[in-house]
Amino acid sequence: MSSSRLNGKAALVTGGSRGIGAAIARRLAADGASVALTYVHGEEQARAVVAEIEAKGGRAIAIKADNRDAVAIDKAVDDAVTAFGRLDILVNSAGIWRAAPIDTLSLADFDETMEVNLRAPFIASKAAAAHMGEGGSII
Repeated sequence: MSSSRLNGKAALVTGGSRGIGAAIARRLAADGASVALTYVHGEEQARAVVAEIEAKGGRAIAIKADNRDAVAIDKAVDDAVTAFGRLDILVNSAGIWRAAPIDTLSLADFDETMEVNLRAPFIASKAAAAHMGEGGSII
C-alpha cells in the first residue's frame, strides 16, 4: 500500500463490497489501515475487494452481516476486533434506497429502510465505540 497515514489502525466498513463502501475500504487500505468489510448478498464482490486490497499489500477480511440483524452487526464488530486486535474506524456505509412514488411503497418498505439506514448504524456505532480508544472515528 502506498501511504502509511493509517498504519496500525483497523477499520470496519459496513456495505463494503460495492459502490461507495468498496471505494472507502480501498482508500482506507491504501492509507495503511487493516480493513474488515461487510456484505449481505455480494460475497463474490466482497472477496474481490479483499483480494484487490491484499494484492496491493494490505490486510482485509470480508464478513457476511445483514444490517437488518442486530446480532449480525454486533458479531461483525467483534469479528473485526478479533481479526485485527483493535478497531479504530467504523464507516457506516451500508444502506438501501427504494425510489418509487410514495403511494406504491409499503410500510414494510419504510420499516426496512429505517432498519438498514438508521437502526443499524446506531447498533454498529454503539458496538464499535466499546472497542475504540481515544481518537477513534465513527462515520
